[in-house]
Amino acid sequence: MNLELSFIHYLNQRSFSIFFRNAYLKANLLTSELEIFSNKSKKRISYKRFKVRKNDLFLEELRYMKICQKSKKENFLSIENNLATIKLIDQIKKFKIKNL
Repeated sequence: MNLELSFIHYLNQRSFSIFFRNAYLKANLLTSELEIFSNKSKKRISYKRFKVRKNDLFLEELRYMKICQKSKKENFLSIENNLATIKLIDQIKKFKIKNL
């Protein structure tokens, strides 16, 4: 899997690729495009545009958090559960700034 999230580069990049044995999937979150390519021929097998409503994603997270609070269930979206990820992102940002 390859993930590109550029916060410093002058061109914004929000994309990811998932590699399989016979093909790979490439998604661009900025242009809302999903493509599947053949590994052998490198030709595009499938193309689709999708619609993501960002506000809906945040609302869904808030609904989940509310359910967790009511049921006393541990919320995987909590700061405690994601602290290591947040620290890693900060280290990457600092590394990019120092090495530019």
